[in-house]
Amino acid sequence: MQRSLIFALVGAILVVVFAIQNATTVDTLKLWFWEIQNSPLALIILITLALGALLGILVSIPGYRKRSKTIEQLKKRIKSLEANEKKEKPIEEKPESTSPPPKNA
Repeated sequence: MQRSLIFALVGAILVVVFAIQNATTVDTLKLWFWEIQNSPLALIILITLALGALLGILVSIPGYRKRSKTIEQLKKRIKSLEANEKKEKPIEEKPESTSPPPKNA
């Protein structure tokens, strides 16, 4: 908990420093049919970063779901194998005697 709070605070400080250093405005930003005028450079960069992170998360969801499904299937398989192992437990044999042979007197 404390580590995540520290990382969040450090991240917030870095964002503030970044925004202060990039406070200049961009006159016009054109992207296909959108046109953005007089926006701070830091805002444009942070929005781009957020959209990239969101896109990365969306792309990774199918792989995550597939791994989760595989893990659940393997857990079920382990349980069924363990149940079969308990049912098919072999009869235990008596261990051979490990006592020393009798001495001849």
